[in-house]
Amino acid sequence: MVKAAQDRVVDSVKLTDACLYSVMLPWAIAENQAQTARGIIELLKYASPDPAIHDAVAVATTLEEEAEAVWLRRADLF
Repeated sequence: MVKAAQDRVVDSVKLTDACLYSVMLPWAIAENQAQTARGIIELLKYASPDPAIHDAVAVATTLEEEAEAVWLRRADLF
Protein backbone atom coordinates (compact mmCIF):
# COMPACT_ATOMS: atom_id res chain seq x y z
CA MET A 1 0.00 0.00 0.00
CA VAL A 2 2.55 2.56 1.10
CA LYS A 3 5.18 1.63 -1.47
CA ALA A 4 2.57 1.72 -4.24
CA ALA A 5 1.45 5.19 -3.14
CA GLN A 6 5.05 6.38 -3.02
CA ASP A 7 5.71 4.92 -6.48
CA ARG A 8 2.65 6.73 -7.88
CA VAL A 9 3.86 10.02 -6.38
CA VAL A 10 7.38 9.59 -7.76
CA ASP A 11 6.08 8.57 -11.19
CA SER A 12 3.38 11.21 -11.56
CA VAL A 13 4.31 14.35 -9.61
CA LYS A 14 6.85 16.77 -11.04
CA LEU A 15 9.12 18.50 -8.55
CA THR A 16 7.61 21.86 -9.53
CA ASP A 17 4.10 20.54 -8.79
CA ALA A 18 4.93 18.89 -5.47
CA CYS A 19 2.77 20.10 -2.60
CA LEU A 20 1.00 18.76 0.44
CA TYR A 21 -2.02 17.72 -1.62
CA SER A 22 -0.11 15.96 -4.42
CA VAL A 23 2.58 14.26 -2.31
CA MET A 24 1.66 13.95 1.34
CA LEU A 25 -2.08 13.31 1.04
CA PRO A 26 -1.78 10.13 -1.07
CA TRP A 27 0.99 8.93 1.22
CA ALA A 28 -1.07 9.67 4.35
CA ILE A 29 -4.08 7.83 2.95
CA ALA A 30 -1.94 4.78 2.20
CA GLU A 31 -0.35 4.97 5.66
CA ASN A 32 -3.79 5.06 7.29
CA GLN A 33 -4.86 1.97 5.34
CA ALA A 34 -1.63 0.18 6.24
CA GLN A 35 -2.06 1.15 9.89
CA THR A 36 -5.44 -0.57 9.91
CA ALA A 37 -3.84 -3.80 8.69
CA ARG A 38 -1.00 -3.41 11.20
CA GLY A 39 -3.51 -2.95 13.99
CA ILE A 40 -5.33 -6.14 13.09
CA ILE A 41 -2.05 -8.06 13.00
CA GLU A 42 -1.02 -6.61 16.37
CA LEU A 43 -4.42 -7.50 17.82
CA LEU A 44 -3.82 -11.14 16.90
CA LYS A 45 -0.67 -11.09 19.02
CA TYR A 46 -2.77 -10.38 22.10
CA ALA A 47 -6.03 -12.10 21.19
CA SER A 48 -4.82 -15.49 20.02
CA PRO A 49 -3.62 -18.19 22.40
CA ASP A 50 -2.00 -20.07 19.50
CA PRO A 51 1.82 -19.88 19.57
CA ALA A 52 1.92 -20.24 15.77
CA ILE A 53 -0.10 -17.02 15.48
CA HIS A 54 2.36 -15.27 17.80
CA ASP A 55 5.23 -16.44 15.60
CA ALA A 56 3.44 -15.28 12.45
CA VAL A 57 2.81 -11.87 14.01
CA ALA A 58 6.50 -11.58 14.90
CA VAL A 59 7.47 -12.41 11.30
CA ALA A 60 4.93 -9.93 9.89
CA THR A 61 6.12 -7.20 12.25
CA THR A 62 9.74 -7.76 11.25
CA LEU A 63 8.87 -7.65 7.54
CA GLU A 64 6.89 -4.44 8.03
CA GLU A 65 9.77 -2.78 9.90
CA GLU A 66 12.24 -3.80 7.20
CA ALA A 67 9.96 -2.50 4.44
CA GLU A 68 9.47 0.79 6.26
CA ALA A 69 13.23 1.21 6.59
CA VAL A 70 13.57 0.75 2.82
CA TRP A 71 10.78 3.27 2.12
CA LEU A 72 12.42 5.88 4.33
CA ARG A 73 15.73 5.55 2.46
CA ARG A 74 14.20 6.31 -0.94
CA ALA A 75 16.26 9.11 -2.45
CA ASP A 76 13.73 9.63 -5.24
CA LEU A 77 10.99 10.43 -2.74
CA PHE A 78 12.75 12.85 -0.45
